[in-house]
Amino acid sequence: MESEASVNESIKQKITEWIEEIKQLSLIAQSEPQSAFVAFTHSIVSEWLFFLRTVPATDVHLASLEEAIRFIFMPFISGRSTLIEGERSLLSLPTRLGGMGIIDPRKLKEEIRRSREVTQPLTKHIIKKDHTYSSEMRANQLQARKEVKAKKRKEKEEETDLYTHTNSGRTTKASNDPVPRERW
Repeated sequence: MESEASVNESIKQKITEWIEEIKQLSLIAQSEPQSAFVAFTHSIVSEWLFFLRTVPATDVHLASLEEAIRFIFMPFISGRSTLIEGERSLLSLPTRLGGMGIIDPRKLKEEIRRSREVTQPLTKHIIKKDHTYSSEMRANQLQARKEVKAKKRKEKEEETDLYTHTNSGRTTKASNDPVPRERW
């Protein structure tokens, strides 16, 4: 088993590699923002999830990765030179709630926790080396999945409401702007 210092160094090295990948994606995003976005959401984030399931990374480790996303990558994807905190939060929401699904890496631990919650009954079954998979077990697993999805949806909707409420004055001002729509 590796020492804590060795694990910590491996995490730092991996984060540094990912920051370099974010920088490379940012270069691509200058001319091909959709391709960079797809590569980010479907490839890089999956790699992070896999790695973070196996090591105890902390928010401190992931903060520099979030900074790279926010200050290097997101300006090319969003078309804005800087993002305020509320805008970053909004863009992290799923598309069905008006975001872009560009997750804050510090929130990946929550995704992993949800995944474990859903797979826990099956994991216990596998550890017992039980070769049967009853319809009751399947129903329990599906119910756990349904509950986790409902909790996640509720949390994301609350985030959306919080953002909308926090920025309602700004939204109202924008919608009452006298600039003709043709110029938008």
